[in-house]
Amino acid sequence: MNKDILLKILKQKDQPELLSILDTAWELMTTNQREQIFGPLIRDQSYDFPASPEKTLVAIKAFQQSSLAGNYYAPGDINSKNYMDIPEETDAWFAKLDELFIECNKLSEQQDYHAAVEGFEILYDLFEQIYDDSIVFADELGSWMYPGDEKANYTAYLKAAAAIYSPDDFADKAMAAIIEDSHQSCSLKLYSLVKSIASQGQMALVEERVQERGTPVA
Repeated sequence: MNKDILLKILKQKDQPELLSILDTAWELMTTNQREQIFGPLIRDQSYDFPASPEKTLVAIKAFQQSSLAGNYYAPGDINSKNYMDIPEETDAWFAKLDELFIECNKLSEQQDYHAAVEGFEILYDLFEQIYDDSIVFADELGSWMYPGDEKANYTAYLKAAAAIYSPDDFADKAMAAIIEDSHQSCSLKLYSLVKSIASQGQMALVEERVQERGTPVA
């Protein structure tokens, strides 16, 4: 195919035609190809478009159902040559997870706290299940496969949780995050994050639980 001729043809098309071609190209691309081409653009401008609480929760619950139904599960034979290969379905699952986390971030920023917390908690629960259920397949599953900003997600989630939960309930949610972070050598420094977000009463309960459990913090 001659690239120069193609570009000349495309310059003659009007916007609806170009968008139709772009839509077809999107459907034919792999997840990684979409990320390489469109990732920088959407990361720069994603927050220019507000999130809808209703539509976001519908999308999250549909993703949850699809995941639990095994629609993203693509097992294969692992050997010494292909053990690093990741199925397209697994890449697509993590990309969709990140997309929905971003929408929850936006809900929190918009102070739609109840919807944000509901969405975050469904997604975090679903993420935990990848280690036990037939949701996605890879030789070594782990948080390292998630392409998004974990710290930003926890920041938005904990801000929303602090706004709607009682001090006791917030302390439980915060501790779950801190314990998870301790399993990763406190790489996200979630204890310090909680301290910057929590009220005095909320933080007092968090510190009590940290001391009771002897949880490493940073």
